[in-house]
Amino acid sequence: MDMILANLTRHGKELGVSAAVIRKLYERYGSFNVDRALTLLWYETRTRTILHPSGWLCHAIEHHYRTRNIPHTGRQQRRESNAKYTGKEGAHHDRN
Repeated sequence: MDMILANLTRHGKELGVSAAVIRKLYERYGSFNVDRALTLLWYETRTRTILHPSGWLCHAIEHHYRTRNIPHTGRQQRRESNAKYTGKEGAHHDRN
């Protein structure tokens, strides 16, 4: 498992999404789309309960949910969380 997929899997697990679902979405849509949808899911879980996070994540990717409503601080918190895990601040890699 490469480092990008491992990081996405870790974030997915924190949000209640299985590694198998993350892997399938990663292979089909690439890391950028999965990461963006995980960020949206993370933000949504801060304000409401998501009963089926895997389904929500799939729907967010397939229907192109946007991040425009997430305040900059929310996106920055996700980046900082990612930087702590990977040791690389601001690093972003896309599989596509």
